[in-house]
Amino acid sequence: MITRANDLQPNQPTIQDTYGFVMYKSKNYKDAEKWWKKALSNGGNKNSETLEHYGDVLFQLGKVDEAMTYWQKAKDLGSNSKFLEQKILERKVID
Repeated sequence: MITRANDLQPNQPTIQDTYGFVMYKSKNYKDAEKWWKKALSNGGNKNSETLEHYGDVLFQLGKVDEAMTYWQKAKDLGSNSKFLEQKILERKVID
């Protein structure tokens, strides 16, 4: 369904974020990174949830310092994620 939604409304960051999340949950981290990059370039860089998600996938890909940067950006935007502070303090993904 998310593929269809993306076909109907391309370049929508919320749809691309969801696509990335589906790939992430499937442990397809490379494709998740690709979709979250698209979401960020289409305005998702103003959304704390998208920034946090992108940080999560960067962490899974072994890019811990980059993940920290995106988690901090999410925090700076006022994220209300219950795990974000812990991710930053422990430098790891918390689910």
